[in-house]
Amino acid sequence: ASIPHFLATIISTAQTPGKSGYWEFTNESSGRFLDGTPGVGDDVFEEPMSKEAYYLKGMDLFADDRMDEAVAAFDQALEEDAKYGDALHAAAMCCYHNKDLDRALKYGLRYRDVEPDNPLAYTSLSMFYHAKGWIQEAEDMGAKAQAAALKQAQS
Repeated sequence: ASIPHFLATIISTAQTPGKSGYWEFTNESSGRFLDGTPGVGDDVFEEPMSKEAYYLKGMDLFADDRMDEAVAAFDQALEEDAKYGDALHAAAMCCYHNKDLDRALKYGLRYRDVEPDNPLAYTSLSMFYHAKGWIQEAEDMGAKAQAAALKQAQS
């Protein structure tokens, strides 16, 4: 169970020798004393995050153009569920935006393997191959994206 912030502050102050009640919270909900020394932050009391929570954290970081941190959050979601398609696709897109095309392909291929009927998997791979200058592979993936979309529309 989570401990309220005020109680976490009291416990943190009590557990840090030589410190008294001057506590400052950061955006990450971890604390430091005003002189900059670390205390025992709220993160000690947080519940483990779900794959969805890691995914949403990654999407927030992606929106803030913090691609490396976003990929790390998506990787945490993937540690919870290695076949989490949304996290695979998001990590691939972050790598693509960072121009790390080999890594984008790695995530993109895993995404395609997890969701072989999803046209977006093939469309993404087509983009990654095109960016690498691999035109034939890009066209092949584009054709597979169209076939998957047609199959989806017919079902």
